[in-house]
Amino acid sequence: MPENVRGDIISSLSLNPHPGLLPSAFAKVSTDKGEEGGYVLLAQLLFNRGLVEKNEIEGFLEPKYENLHSPFLFKDMEKAVGRIWEAIEQNQKICIYGDYDADAITANAVLGQTFKYLGVDAATYIPDRFTEGYGVNIEALEKIRDDGAKIIITVDCGTNSVDAAEFCAANNIDLIITDHHEIIGEAPKAYALINPKNPNDNYPYREITGVGVAFKLACGILSKKERVQSTVSFRAVASESRNPLNLEDKGPPRSSAALVGRDGIFGAEPPEIPFDYKFILCTQKIIGHSYYFWLFCL
Repeated sequence: MPENVRGDIISSLSLNPHPGLLPSAFAKVSTDKGEEGGYVLLAQLLFNRGLVEKNEIEGFLEPKYENLHSPFLFKDMEKAVGRIWEAIEQNQKICIYGDYDADAITANAVLGQTFKYLGVDAATYIPDRFTEGYGVNIEALEKIRDDGAKIIITVDCGTNSVDAAEFCAANNIDLIITDHHEIIGEAPKAYALINPKNPNDNYPYREITGVGVAFKLACGILSKKERVQSTVSFRAVASESRNPLNLEDKGPPRSSAALVGRDGIFGAEPPEIPFDYKFILCTQKIIGHSYYFWLFCL
């Protein structure tokens, strides 16, 4: 983005603390060609998302991977990651359960690719849109139980599935819920509940989507350096360390969720980052450009 346009956007938004229509005075944002209005849509989108301070806007327009929040700010993350690694090392069956919408499908893919990279044959379950509908249902859990799963990880669902948590507890299955929906009433008594909207949690940013939460779990799993090294051959590390969660063929994300906050990395060049996170870069090329998308946190 041209420096003068970036400056105009920051100046415009910094003067308007409340989301709404941009005043006409701010609708004339110059482009690098001297034309007017070229970046009004971008200015309006940032403005509507509450990005009005200079440092917030700069951080959004020029994101850095190192500014992502630690996954372990979720209070149950360490517990969930520990149990998952225990299952991997004891060859216990893991099943990923997610709905059929775009958020859940990509969340399922993120964890599925994570386990595939680690050589773990994790099962996946996506309920039928017409006969089962959204959410976790007991009949599906019975099938998963009969298939031998010892851990069920939900993606983009499960926050209000009290009956599912009770079923899993009664059947010696550890239920790890990753979700981003509001908790209505009693929270389920799952083995772990990872949800930025959990009022009892410590995560500082509550607006990430279901796939973003699944990505945080993937970060947590892959951050265990010694366990990853013992599971993945050094040949695999050398050949795939830049992109183990390769979703290049899936195209850019099309979710309507807001791109906002420290967990909304979009279009950033991947820097040299610590070992733990070299496993979780995902690249996506756009025609004529080499942009990089942090797909999972949108």
